[in-house]
Amino acid sequence: ENQYNNELKKALTELDISKDIPQQKINEVRSILEKISVKAEMPVPDLYMLNENIFKAYVRGTKTNCALTLTKKLVETANKAELEVIITNELDHIIHEDVRIAAKRMLENVSITAGIPTPNLYIMEEERGLNAFAVGTNKKNCAVVLTRGLIETLDQSEVEAVIAHEVAHIIHKDTTIMMIVTLLIGFFTYVGYIMVRSLGGGRSSRRNSGKGGLILLLIGLAFLLYGYVVAPLIRFAVSRTREFQADAKSALLTRNPQALISALQKINKYVFKRLEEVMEN
Repeated sequence: ENQYNNELKKALTELDISKDIPQQKINEVRSILEKISVKAEMPVPDLYMLNENIFKAYVRGTKTNCALTLTKKLVETANKAELEVIITNELDHIIHEDVRIAAKRMLENVSITAGIPTPNLYIMEEERGLNAFAVGTNKKNCAVVLTRGLIETLDQSEVEAVIAHEVAHIIHKDTTIMMIVTLLIGFFTYVGYIMVRSLGGGRSSRRNSGKGGLILLLIGLAFLLYGYVVAPLIRFAVSRTREFQADAKSALLTRNPQALISALQKINKYVFKRLEEVMEN
């Protein structure tokens, strides 16, 4: 596990060879580490250097208590630009893991309050958009998905409110309901398309089919009308109703409705900004 405890600190201290590396190089590494740590709003990690003939760096611990270990070969051969990239990437691992742990803890707390098993948590690391959703068909087989952009943009209380909103969808079985609605829409649309294609292909087919065929053709057109026009409106109405209910449940679970309001405002602001960018392009 990615831990940094007293035993590991003692072992790294005993193996540290900083004394064998030019002080100027050590100062350069420390300066880079401090600059990146300040930018990441985290304490400066402990720095160790090991006598290994490999080009490697790795971190252990959490955002508030961690250590960066560099090999002698890396310190002696990497230039300043390379060191900045390497150290930034390593600290990013710690920051991302710290965020994931915090989000998982919030999900556990919300689930306990809601009285359901804790859903699985997935983070879309490469997605910078502000989005979150719940998947699964029941409380025992479900998950909450958050994007990296959302957990980096919102503060912790806002992320917790969004998580509670998604947990509310799971409690209300909204994922199952919307799946059924979507399947029904697809069914009516597909059946209507098949009926219209088979019975409305041309004059001869309509003439030979008689009144029965005409009735089936009208039914097919009705199915298409339902699938393309009526059903989406029903789905939209159901979706909005379930969203309002999830908002209310989120406020009850977190006891902090203002956090959800703030989160929704930031998400809406992001959506409008993206729409403006798309329209400009």
